[in-house]
Amino acid sequence: VAAGVAELGTQTADFALARFLADGELDTTFDEDGWLLTDFASTYDSGTALQVQPDGKLVALGDSSGDMGVARYLPDGTLDADFGEGGLLRLDFYTLDDSGNALLLQPDGKLLLAGNVHFCHETDFALARLTPNGGLDRSFEDDGLLLSYLVEINDLGLALLQQPDGKLLLAGTIDNGSDDEFLIARYK
Repeated sequence: VAAGVAELGTQTADFALARFLADGELDTTFDEDGWLLTDFASTYDSGTALQVQPDGKLVALGDSSGDMGVARYLPDGTLDADFGEGGLLRLDFYTLDDSGNALLLQPDGKLLLAGNVHFCHETDFALARLTPNGGLDRSFEDDGLLLSYLVEINDLGLALLQQPDGKLLLAGTIDNGSDDEFLIARYK
């Protein structure tokens, strides 16, 4: 299964998903032709991360016109009506531009989303945790959202891992205006 973006014109795009058979052919049991587009009713949607749940459902994360966009699909490619609002969820960290880059399914079915937020001329790491049905998990940082203000100008959260002890590692890059560096942050 692959997730990405389908450009639909000069200023519009949708999440794009495709499922392939072992021989590389499109799996026509997935949305009848092997691929699908998802529109969050916004101008620009793009998928950047994908997770397959043990029950075969697919969760895609990305951007939706300045917010983190999350979609969950049933194994046949239809949106899962039991997740978010009709299978879709937009997360707004109350900033100008939020983007999701990494997705992790925890053993209890909760979803961790990682990415970055942009405001006041800088970009910072962002984490969110969702309940299995797509609601914000209020036991995570009291509102389900966590921002990490680091000392650099642009911090991009790009990859997420959970250690066996439950601690989270968020890896990405930082830019202090003259050099780009690699950074890993660990959260309890």
